[in-house]
This record gives sequence, C-alpha cells and structure tokens, in this order.
Amino acid sequence: MIVICPYCNQVHDYSPPQNIKITHAQVYDIIDLCCEYFGVTRTQLFSTYRGGTVTKARHIAMYLIYNEERNGLSLKEIGEFFNRDHSTIVNARIRCRDALFTKQDVYKDLTILSGQVDILLSKLKVAS
Repeated sequence: MIVICPYCNQVHDYSPPQNIKITHAQVYDIIDLCCEYFGVTRTQLFSTYRGGTVTKARHIAMYLIYNEERNGLSLKEIGEFFNRDHSTIVNARIRCRDALFTKQDVYKDLTILSGQVDILLSKLKVAS
C-alpha cells in the first residue's frame, strides 16, 4: 500500500512482506505486542470497554492480524479471539486504514507495530 506520510508529506511504501501467514499461535504474540506498546493488559483488550487507548490498541491489533498480505485467518476466527463479531474486525480494519492517511499518531503506531510484527513473523518463519 502506498501512503503519503503525514509527517513529511513524502510517499512511502507501507506494504508488509509477502508470503508470511499468521497462525492461531502467532495471534497472541501480536496481541501481546500491541498490549505492551499501548500499556494495556490482555484483559482490557478483550473487554467491552470502549475508552480511547484500549479501543485504539484493540483496533490496531485487529488490523495487524487481519492484513491482506499476511492473512492466514478468517474474519470469523479473528473475531472469536476478541469475542466479537466478524463485522467488528472489518470496522477496525476500515478505521485503521482511513486513519493511516489522516492521523499522524495512528500512522506512527501502525508503522512501528507493523515493523515489529514483520520481525516477529520472520523470526518465527526461520525457526520453523
């Protein structure tokens, strides 16, 4: 995906590496990365709480797990991890994708976390 950086107004390629598929076991690693980054617990992330940081962390975790280039799970399967309907995953993906173009903080968060997820998945791919 090509995006215009809200920081420098330059065009950047925001595409994760191809052919890295997420498995059920790796979902919790991605969730833990998001929890640590945003300073929330898994319990908060899986709760129904709709406060700012928790919701942002939850949406970004869903976005990172359900990503076209590295998707190994269905919307329904991802929804089951979060105890939510598949439409919530679609909504989180749309919100993050749109915010990527308009909100500097979301752009920064997604860039950092996406890089960490790519490193994590690459390490796991090499190890297996």
